[in-house]
Amino acid sequence: MQTSLDRFISNKKNLVLASIIAIVFVIASTFLIITVDQLETKVAESAQDIRLLNEIQRSSFDVYASITEGNVPHWEKLSKAYDEIATQTLDSDEMDALTDKVLEIKVMADRARAVDIKPIQERLSVLIKYCNQLIDDDRDQLRKLSIQLEKYWLYTHIMLLIACFLSLGLIYLSYLILKVKLKLEKSQEKNSLIFHQAQNCIIISDNKGRITEFNKASEKLFGYTAEEIIGEDFSRLYKSKSDLAKVRETLERDGKFNGEIINQKKDGRHFVSFLSANLVYDEKGNVLGSMGVSRDITKDKEKEQEYENILDNATDIIYTTDINGSCTFVNDAARVQMGYQYRDLINEHFSKFVHKDEHERVAAFYMHQFQQKISETYLEFKAVKKNGEAVWVGQIVRMLPSPTNPKHIIGFQGIVRDIDQRRKAELELKRSEASYRELFENTSELIHSMDPEGNIIYTNNSWESQLGYTEKDLKKLNFFDLIEKAEVKDLKKLIKGLDAKKKTPERSIWLQLKSKKGKLINVEAVVSESRKEDKINSLQLFMRDITEEIETKKSLDQTESKLKLITESINDFYFLWNIEEQKYDYVSHSCKELLNVKPDWFYNGGSLDKTFVHPDDLEEVHKAINNLDKSGPVNIDFRILVGNEEKWVNEKAFPIKNDEGKVTMFSGVMRDVTVNMQSREIIRRQSEEIGRSLSYAESMQENMLLELQKSKKKLDGLFVFFQPKDNISGDFFIVEGIESVEGDDLIIMAVADCTGNGVPAGMLSFLCNSLLKEAFLSKEVSTPADALEYVRTRILSLFKFDKTEYVYDAMNISVCLINPKKEELQFSGGNQPLLLIRDNQAIEVKGTRQHVGYNFKTMPFKNHKMTINIGDNIYLFTDGFYSQFGGDSGKKLMKRNMKDFLLSICDRNSREQKKEVSNFFNDWKGELDQLDDVTLAGYQV
Repeated sequence: MQTSLDRFISNKKNLVLASIIAIVFVIASTFLIITVDQLETKVAESAQDIRLLNEIQRSSFDVYASITEGNVPHWEKLSKAYDEIATQTLDSDEMDALTDKVLEIKVMADRARAVDIKPIQERLSVLIKYCNQLIDDDRDQLRKLSIQLEKYWLYTHIMLLIACFLSLGLIYLSYLILKVKLKLEKSQEKNSLIFHQAQNCIIISDNKGRITEFNKASEKLFGYTAEEIIGEDFSRLYKSKSDLAKVRETLERDGKFNGEIINQKKDGRHFVSFLSANLVYDEKGNVLGSMGVSRDITKDKEKEQEYENILDNATDIIYTTDINGSCTFVNDAARVQMGYQYRDLINEHFSKFVHKDEHERVAAFYMHQFQQKISETYLEFKAVKKNGEAVWVGQIVRMLPSPTNPKHIIGFQGIVRDIDQRRKAELELKRSEASYRELFENTSELIHSMDPEGNIIYTNNSWESQLGYTEKDLKKLNFFDLIEKAEVKDLKKLIKGLDAKKKTPERSIWLQLKSKKGKLINVEAVVSESRKEDKINSLQLFMRDITEEIETKKSLDQTESKLKLITESINDFYFLWNIEEQKYDYVSHSCKELLNVKPDWFYNGGSLDKTFVHPDDLEEVHKAINNLDKSGPVNIDFRILVGNEEKWVNEKAFPIKNDEGKVTMFSGVMRDVTVNMQSREIIRRQSEEIGRSLSYAESMQENMLLELQKSKKKLDGLFVFFQPKDNISGDFFIVEGIESVEGDDLIIMAVADCTGNGVPAGMLSFLCNSLLKEAFLSKEVSTPADALEYVRTRILSLFKFDKTEYVYDAMNISVCLINPKKEELQFSGGNQPLLLIRDNQAIEVKGTRQHVGYNFKTMPFKNHKMTINIGDNIYLFTDGFYSQFGGDSGKKLMKRNMKDFLLSICDRNSREQKKEVSNFFNDWKGELDQLDDVTLAGYQV
């Protein structure tokens, strides 16, 4: 109700109408009061007339009575009554008639003093009757006036009451107006306080763009005082004409604007701000001006760029998922380490890269984390690369709470590190430890550890199985008590030498051990020590029964026999050549199959080299065999002649060294590889055919460069640095001049990166090149964004095999359309940006975050329109440039460093810029391999 009243008060029409009504009622009340007063006057006059007429009538009766009784009539009284009535309000006719009758009576009365008085009496009777008639008329008129007076008094009372109520209402209304005014003044004071104490900049301008309000935060940020800037056009606060035009167009179209712009301070410095602006309207909907609220986000942008650089440069995989585990973000490390592209993981469940053997364990682990609300966990599990290779990873997972409700989880963040080498080393170490422990426990050797005094600390199982001592027995025994006294002396001498750190190559000693049953066993003991604070803490003895050595020799002989049996059963030709004695120690019977000779032929002095090796290959074979002691094992293919037949063989030779490290023998395995070599020849011829095809494709791409040289003659200020990784490139570029519908000369500039490398990428690049050129010939295409939509539609129609399968090959691209005459540039990109360098500042205009091709979630390509100035530098590039590893530390170049480099050369002409770009990239790459195709196109306005 108070709100409705406030609205009523705030409406001036309503206040004026209420005032008019009050004035009307006051005027009406005044009129009624005057009318009542006039009626009362008439009533009083009528009553006075009646009184006077009664006086005349009474005087007339007195005169009549006096004349009748013969007395002198009271003429003076009658005359006085007449004189009084003559001054009253009787009608003139009545007064005349009354006067005539009175005069007539007076005249007759004067005469009657001498004549008969009867006529006078008659006239007096007429006068009395006439007075009586007048009295009746006046009484009737008095009655009517009284009734009318009562009515007007009623109206007057009503009007006075209404006027009183209206007066009270106006008084109350005045009070409310005063209250509202005070409230308004307080609100204005509060708003003014808020306006000037706000942390964000608040700027208000009229509909002509002139600044009318400028708060304290604006003064502090922009450097202007309110007195300096109020009345000036708000365009003074903008650095870029394109930003100013963008804000004005958006306000005119939508009535509001939200976005990032570049502002300019009083001292000329620039900063990035986030502006939220809207038009201001009056009650009739007319535009009064605009209001903008902005804040400096330069540091936020720097942090965002720094965060982006950290993510791009991170060696660990960093990703986020929603509450269901579907990926919402993943950095480039997923591609480098696991082989997954961005599109392979976005909107996919994170279990996609978990090895199938680990699905159940990993799912249970993270379900437990979610149910128990554990903020951070660490888990190691097997992951699977895109190529199917299994690797071990360590993953830290943090729960991401809602910003408005910390108890509500909206997703997860994961940091994945490759621990494959460490994990494999740990597993190998565990296996090794288990193997050693198993070896210690299950070996037939007697192994024990003791202190320097001979007290036994540890023994393996062989002590009980071979000597009969249990663990309980050994706790009561000293090792020196189990050997002969002479051997105790020798052993202590050896230990003393170890304690003195003498260089004692001989650490073994022969001992005789007593079993629990008293039997003596001859053992060879190898002694090693463990130290603590540079003193021997314990001794380890590895003892073996000498009888086992004999058995081992027998076992070795049996093994050699088995080896010979194996070599005889395989088809490969196996032999042992004794270098010192220049003879064959062993030749397998499979030589008959390969060389058509028996082993005896070799034992009797037959030479493999002189008899069978092809003369053209003999020198190479001798060189390889003679270098066995230096180069190690040999693996060589060469030809042999068996009768009239030529065969290809593969020989693997392994050096055998003596105890001094000298090669005294070598073993050889020879295999017939004739069929393989014939297959290699077929492959070689096919490779030559492929090479010719690649050369033809390369020449086609070279023709593109020739077209560029022709275009450069017409388009000054242009350069393209194009350096494919292989002969065939997945990158392509378009630089052409066309004429618009209005007759303006336009420049199409595009740089694209198609999926993969080599021939498939080259085929796709030729196709996309043609489709893009075709797009700009279509009447449906008027902007770069239209062109990308056109190409995407054509690619999907070409590569769609059925309703459910799409080919995921696509391209990342940046396209711009330049109108030098209108100083206008339009840009659209798919996963690639445009870099504009203006006034020594690099402004990156990002493309739509999707490639041109099939996407899981398709969105329209955004078209950017901006104003260009003379001296601006426009760059389009593929990611191969800033993703290259190199430099002194072998790290990735990064986009930030590329921008800094372009800033340093942007003031040079196009020819010099191309030379600098080429030198910079190749110097950075150095001796490292080029990772990807590289394209960078530049245009100077």
